[in-house]
Parts: sequence; structure tokens; C-alpha cells
Amino acid sequence: MPKRKHYKVETLSCREEIDRLLNKGVKYEEIKKVVEEMGEEISIASLSRYNKSFQIAAERVVKLKESMKAYVDATKDKADTDMAEIANSIIMQNIIDRLINSDISNELKDTDIINLSKITATLERNSINRDDLKRKYGKAIKIAFEELKRQITEELKRNPQLLNQINEYVNRAEERVTEEFEKKK
Repeated sequence: MPKRKHYKVETLSCREEIDRLLNKGVKYEEIKKVVEEMGEEISIASLSRYNKSFQIAAERVVKLKESMKAYVDATKDKADTDMAEIANSIIMQNIIDRLINSDISNELKDTDIINLSKITATLERNSINRDDLKRKYGKAIKIAFEELKRQITEELKRNPQLLNQINEYVNRAEERVTEEFEKKK
């Protein structure tokens, strides 16, 4: 038997009041009385089913916020591409949670599972491409500085003291840029 997806509470005009009372921890019997006083009918079983779904959704929101905060805290000093990594990680975690926590026979269709698999593969490809881009960027920095040193060396061969001084500046600049890049990896 498929799980019930609709709740009588969602059809009531006093739904916001029910949500408020549930958030305050008011007992179902008391909520039922309030609803009846407002001229509508609801059973305790309906309130219980709705509240269970309501609590699960609230827990998911809290978990998502905690995950986002943890990812942001862990990567706050990293490069901008890390925000994409955070988003991918959160999406991947939600897909895994959905697959683990769902009754596949009732909640997910074959097409849903195929789509989730495609999304997962795309996220993994994006992650690999980002890592490849970071490696290439790191190599490009080194190559650019080596070329700069070579060109300066050729131009300044006539003045060795000035050449050494400029090379020292370039080496320090390279170290700073490389250190910053390594911190942001």
C-alpha cells in the first residue's frame, strides 16, 4: 500500500495556526479542540501524520543548514571554486539521503533513480574537472614565473647586480603567490 502523501491539515484554512501550535509543542487533543473552535474538523491521527512529516522536513532543513555551515567554515579561506564543491557536496549528500531514507518501491520511480544517478555522475565529473583545473592553474603559475625570469635574465645580462636583485623580488613574489594558492587548494 503506497504511503499517504496528502494530509487533511493541508486543506484547512487554519493550517498556519496548527503549525504554530505544533511548533510550541501543544498536545494533539488541544490542537483538535482549537481547530473545532475555528469551525473545522481534524482527527488526532491526521494531526499525528502531518506532524511526523512536518518534523522530518524540519529536521532536514536543520541538517542542511548544519551541513552548509560546516562546509563553509571548513573552506572559508579557500578559492572561489570551493563554493561549487560545497554545493556539489550538499547535493550529493541529499541524493544519498533520499535514496537511503526512501521506500524505493513507493516513493521513487525508476526514472527518478535514473535521473538521480545521472546527476550523481555529473557532479562527480564536475569535481574531477575542478581538480584538473586547479592542477593546471598551479602549473601555469610556475611556467609564467619561469618565463618571466628567463626574459628578465636575457634583458639584464649587461647588469648582473640588478639582475640578482630583480630575481630576488620575483622569487619572493612567486613564493607568496604559490603559498596563497596552496592555502586555497
